[in-house]
Amino acid sequence: MKNYDRFCPHCKNAVFGRANKLFCDIDCKNQYHSALRRKVAEIVRETDKMLHRNYAILLEILGDNSSRKTISRLTLEKKNFHFSCFTGYTSTTRGKICRYLYDFAWIEFNSQKILVLRI
Repeated sequence: MKNYDRFCPHCKNAVFGRANKLFCDIDCKNQYHSALRRKVAEIVRETDKMLHRNYAILLEILGDNSSRKTISRLTLEKKNFHFSCFTGYTSTTRGKICRYLYDFAWIEFNSQKILVLRI
């Protein structure tokens, strides 16, 4: 019997076949990836909830017809908006940070006023 240096990451059995084969069989492959998806889902669930909550708040504030609105920071705080949860950011030409949440954006002009945009 040969001494194998490739082992299945799920069951730790030797892997036979192609040189780039990773799993011993399809069941191990499926179980490995299912377990990985469960771990990822557990980790991102709370952040995903906050992102969806923030999106709902911005949608409620802007409505269907408006594309921009200036509001007070207190309005967002009262609705339990999480300012640290967003999907991206850029810096404006004036040095302000524009934070994105899917198809919304917001810019904080001072400690009290925030411009909310639909992009």
